[in-house]
Amino acid sequence: RRGSLAKRGGQFVDLEDLAEQLQAIPGMASCALLQGERLEAFVTLEPEEVLSRLPHPVNSALNDAQKLLGPTARLHLRSRLPRHPVTGKVQRNQLEEQVSASVQRELQHLQLRTRIQ
Repeated sequence: RRGSLAKRGGQFVDLEDLAEQLQAIPGMASCALLQGERLEAFVTLEPEEVLSRLPHPVNSALNDAQKLLGPTARLHLRSRLPRHPVTGKVQRNQLEEQVSASVQRELQHLQLRTRIQ
């Protein structure tokens, strides 16, 4: 349980509880949260048949998710989360690699933009 606590806005937040709240949003199928320099939330949506029956559009679910996470969190929409073939647990190391690669691409883009200007 200790590893599921993260400090956000000067208060400790239970990431497992936050993940449960995210999954309770209509249209959300699954999620995984990573706490690093900022909160990274990986979410998947319900299948199209389910989404089409929702009273609100999909972007409403994503907006609700972002509000719940807070303005500094980054929301990543995925078609599926990487899972261990035997246990079915989310492979957080693969998500961490995705975040690291994304940060590297952003840094390279910023450096290129700075050189051009």
